[in-house]
Amino acid sequence: MEGNKTILKNFSQVAKQFRREDAHMQKFLTKELGSYSVVSGERLIFNKKLFGKKIGDVVKKYATEYVLCPQCGKPDTAFSTLEGVKILKCEACGGWKPIKAL
Repeated sequence: MEGNKTILKNFSQVAKQFRREDAHMQKFLTKELGSYSVVSGERLIFNKKLFGKKIGDVVKKYATEYVLCPQCGKPDTAFSTLEGVKILKCEACGGWKPIKAL
């Protein structure tokens, strides 16, 4: 924390490990945490004081909804579309689930 701001220093690294675009993950975190945010280099800066546990819980929720396969639990997934519906498709087992758009 710096004053009334909270900085997630390794934001770009986390998004890269999840194989997701920074903008998608930022949008999710911003909505879930109810705070405006801006990406500055590798960091994500929130305009509000937030505690590490709360941010960690929201990152885990993002991983569950948009990264981990619902069938095998592996993170080898990618976004795709099936008959006009956005899906999370697993490259390891072939499983998929519909996802809600942000």
